Amino acid sequence: MTDINHNRKRRGFAMIAALAFMVIVLALGVAMTTMATSEQKSTRAGGQTLIVRNLAEAGIERALNQMNTNPVWRCTGSPVDFTDKPLVETVGGATTTIGTYTVDPIIELGGDYLQVTAHGYSPAANGRGKLAKQVRVIAYKRWGTPFSAAAFGRNGVPLANGETDSYNSDPATGGGTYGGTNVGTKGDIRTDSTNPSAITILNNGHCGGNVIYGPSTNLNSVTLDRSRISGSVLSAPATATMPDVAIPGDAIPISRINGGRNAITGSLAIPAGTYYCDSISLTGNSIVTTSGRVYLYVTGSMFIGGNGIVNNNDMTGRLARPCDLILYGTPTCTSVSISGNGALSAAVYAPEADIVLNGAGTSGNVYGSLAGKTVSFNGNGTVLHYDEALQNVKGVVTGFSPKSWEED
Repeated sequence: MTDINHNRKRRGFAMIAALAFMVIVLALGVAMTTMATSEQKSTRAGGQTLIVRNLAEAGIERALNQMNTNPVWRCTGSPVDFTDKPLVETVGGATTTIGTYTVDPIIELGGDYLQVTAHGYSPAANGRGKLAKQVRVIAYKRWGTPFSAAAFGRNGVPLANGETDSYNSDPATGGGTYGGTNVGTKGDIRTDSTNPSAITILNNGHCGGNVIYGPSTNLNSVTLDRSRISGSVLSAPATATMPDVAIPGDAIPISRINGGRNAITGSLAIPAGTYYCDSISLTGNSIVTTSGRVYLYVTGSMFIGGNGIVNNNDMTGRLARPCDLILYGTPTCTSVSISGNGALSAAVYAPEADIVLNGAGTSGNVYGSLAGKTVSFNGNGTVLHYDEALQNVKGVVTGFSPKSWEED
């Protein structure tokens, strides 16, 4: 009897042990299934995170490419190509949208820096259960100078009776005022055109430097009188970079110092700073004087007649130089005329403008550099003295490069 009870107890323990083992196995199975599901979800979420990050980065890359193509582009207005833009991939011959991206308007941070922000969305910006990622890039401006020649006309430089030569205004490198031993032969004339007739030197005209055409110009077809050229006739290795300019965000409207008028039509004193105005029209006895370094952005035409624009010495008594007055024409500035006694010691950059010198400046002299769509010397005895120091001026933005990336 005792043996029977003992055997029953043993069978009971075995059954309990089997049940316990089954429970443990079942728990392990549930745990493994839960873990696999969790890992699958985590992998899927990680994949979606990678997708939206790549979408946002695609927006950044497209924006930077657009900015490098057109340095004044800021993704403002109605940027259709940059708002909820889909990205697709082809799988097995079928096209599938993997998500969308959006680029915010570019933010100027001051100085040489700006902010580009893009958002990636999967499956879409307005999709249910969407996943989003934001990437923000701080980019810096790459600068170049458009003042590498006395006269640069993208489409041509008709010199007629005018002359060019050069000097160095920078006292730090042994330069100073024009004249005497400070007269050189770097008054180059340059165009991007490959048309041999894009540059002309007529009558008493003279180029005190090189004559430079666009790349691959057939120089054998150039019929210029070489005796009227101090340097050589050349073909540039590459076209010049001549991007449009935009009014900086920190520029001051000229109306603030001009009685509420944003066009310069009479005498005015302009202190050092960065300004913008609608147009310039100086006639009669009008004279504009500047003190210190002035950057002036003009959205309309410039007519510099009267007594012109005169650079005064700054407050320390330092002599004014062409680099102390930079005149920028925005894309809507299509005409620049320097006439009569329109004295000018400045660098002018107006890539969409026809720049005309009509017997200009004090006794026909202009100091500095001129860059536009065309530069024409129409008056008798007009002399453009190129300031070699302008080669060191940080003139225009030629592109942008990323400095730092950050994602939210």
